[in-house]
Amino acid sequence: FSLLLIPTISAAGHARTSGAFALFLDVFHVAAASTWVGGLAFTVLALLLAGADRWPLCSRAVPRFSILAVVSVAVLITAGLAALTGAKRFG
Repeated sequence: FSLLLIPTISAAGHARTSGAFALFLDVFHVAAASTWVGGLAFTVLALLLAGADRWPLCSRAVPRFSILAVVSVAVLITAGLAALTGAKRFG
């Protein structure tokens, strides 16, 4: 359900004045940033609350989060650069 709210953040920002393509890229940019920050917060909180099971959990959770983080940052950078390129070309 919360995924449906991401376009509202983009529509309320500067991307809405730059056209549909900029809005589309901003949705991906916001989604990637949200995924990375939310995943980081969840991983840290889970490890802090794990107690004695912290290290076994860490050995499983950190590699999984690392994959998510790399993909999220790649999407974040790609969408940001595409938006910047589009803004320079069309604006």
